[in-house]
Amino acid sequence: MKHSNISLAAVIALALIPGFTFAQTSTTDLANSYKNYEGIYEMPPVAANDYITSSNSRNVSGNVVTNDHDPKGKNLTAYLVEASADGEITLNKNGNFNFTPSSKFYGTKTTFSYKVCNGSLCSETAVVTINYPPEMMIPCMLVDFGANYNDGNDVVLNWTTSFENNNDRFEIERSTDGTSFAKVGTVKGNGTTNVKQNYSFTNSVSRQVSSKNDLYYRLRQITGDNRTTTSKALIVRVYKTKSLQLVSVTPNPAINDIKVNVQLNETSFIVLKLMNSAGTEVMRKSVKSNEGLNSFTMEGTSSLDKGVYLLEMIVNSKERMVVKLMKD
Repeated sequence: MKHSNISLAAVIALALIPGFTFAQTSTTDLANSYKNYEGIYEMPPVAANDYITSSNSRNVSGNVVTNDHDPKGKNLTAYLVEASADGEITLNKNGNFNFTPSSKFYGTKTTFSYKVCNGSLCSETAVVTINYPPEMMIPCMLVDFGANYNDGNDVVLNWTTSFENNNDRFEIERSTDGTSFAKVGTVKGNGTTNVKQNYSFTNSVSRQVSSKNDLYYRLRQITGDNRTTTSKALIVRVYKTKSLQLVSVTPNPAINDIKVNVQLNETSFIVLKLMNSAGTEVMRKSVKSNEGLNSFTMEGTSSLDKGVYLLEMIVNSKERMVVKLMKD
């Protein structure tokens, strides 16, 4: 039996229903039809949500289009859809953005939204979430707090901040028992800044008071809207002996390890010992120090168990100081 060849590319038109016919076509026509379909139904670009965590600044910058894409690789332009309610946001067309929180924003999260366009089509709206560690949103970050003693019988306090948010002022408070504090002065703050700031305050103390008492100082930071935070106390003991002028002890504000400032009149050998409430030595540090102000950090003390500790300092095997500390 002889078989006929059948061509799929050529079909005879048949009238099946009045007004409808199957017409002859070709593979070339089908390809062209597909191309036309592609042109009519172009896929839009895709914008992905972004999650950003600030590590060292309240102001946050970045780029939102680095994880967005266009199916045909076209250039993308970013457009702001909804700004953050917690500050000022600027978004450039290339996707670069900068967020500056308002002075009254103390939250740990804020958002803004945007879309990207390729010249003809735009994406769905994407959301950018900016997260702040809780410690970043305090009104002020204190990174150093110490003291020295001058020849005029004055205690000179020095402290440093790494950033400030709506910081109106510092009120300096003093106590002779570590419990009852009274205001002894005020230092103007620097408002809102991400630049390190250094401060100083001189407190005149009579020799009669300083020779008989430990002096406790703390900083009360007050914002423009009257929010307050209070530092840990700085313990100051004035000596004015042959070797030793002053010793101050405080938790290091940045990492909460014990920090000791020693003001020496001559080069001396210093031993620092930390003991728990049972009298067991848990840490020791021995150093040779030069004349002037020296600072030592007892590394690792921030991880000690809660409780009462005694810090003993011995200078040249002659002068001894013991400070009672509470780890909470």
